[in-house]
Amino acid sequence: MAERILIADDEADMRTLLKIALKSQGYEVLEAENGAAAIDALRREAVDVLILDLMMPEVDGWDVLQELRGETPTLILSARGAVEDRVKGLNLGASDYLLKPFDMRELIARVQALLRRPVENNKNLLRRGSLVLDRTSKEVRVEDNLLDLTPKEYELLEFLAMHPGQVFSREQLVDRLWGYDYMGDLRAVDTHIKKVRLKLREAGGDGNWVATVWGFGYKFEGATS
Repeated sequence: MAERILIADDEADMRTLLKIALKSQGYEVLEAENGAAAIDALRREAVDVLILDLMMPEVDGWDVLQELRGETPTLILSARGAVEDRVKGLNLGASDYLLKPFDMRELIARVQALLRRPVENNKNLLRRGSLVLDRTSKEVRVEDNLLDLTPKEYELLEFLAMHPGQVFSREQLVDRLWGYDYMGDLRAVDTHIKKVRLKLREAGGDGNWVATVWGFGYKFEGATS
């Protein structure tokens, strides 16, 4: 399967230029015209590298970096060349920084370098303290202990762990995991939550990492370092 690159830039001509060059190298390319669209795409899709412009309307590149928390290898592509900007971007979790205007050969080389980095630096491996989710193998471990999760239990834990501190209602979780046309009981979410908590405890973790927010829903908390 071809590696997937997401281009987040509010300039359509720039996205087109990058898309043509990257596709010529065999990559699958996704586009986002602003930061909000980039965050949405990253929540829905598995992305191997993000090429990110900083100066976008409303939700800018800084906001995207703060949302990502370093989980996706990111190449900042920006006309902002001040040392302060480069340091800030790297401190927020960016992997590399390239100034506009640029040579396309250099950009492709930098993307290739990011793709060669160990899987530990890739979004496919999601770490939440002692909890590690491998999004390729769909395995979950606490320290070295493997959790025996069903596919739906894995999807539920992965989704919550990807959005630490964010509260989701039963309806939102059902829509995410079963689809909008699901006609079953919303309490199925509660059943899956209980099983995930039990298996976390059995593996040496804390079932309270998946927390109940009474009257609202569930969230992932703790083990976020």
